[in-house]
Amino acid sequence: MMEFVNFWEKKGKLSTENIKKFLIILSPFAPFITDELWQKKLSGKKSIHIEKWPSVEKSEIKKKEYKIPVQINGKLRGVLIISHDRLKKDFIVEKALKTDTINKYIKGKEYEVIYIEEKIINFIVK
Repeated sequence: MMEFVNFWEKKGKLSTENIKKFLIILSPFAPFITDELWQKKLSGKKSIHIEKWPSVEKSEIKKKEYKIPVQINGKLRGVLIISHDRLKKDFIVEKALKTDTINKYIKGKEYEVIYIEEKIINFIVK
């Protein structure tokens, strides 16, 4: 929790509204101190435990980049860093084949591709 607060302070976004949200999230773990802070320091009229839980925008949760491990016959041969808007199988296969460390195992051979979206790609060389 302290790492979270320190990160927030460094970003300069530790507003009263954000402090309230943080205390609501912290309240199940430290019920008495959060309720005390809520009522005495933030002038809460009722208990923090009956406040509405903060909502989160889905777009804020989405990762910006994904690390996609590339396997050949089950052995890790590389990792691709792909932006969230390019996670389609065709693009990842194309990018993997352009990588020298992957291409040297596949060049001129037949293969099958197994791709688990946002997780891993595996080339099965026949």
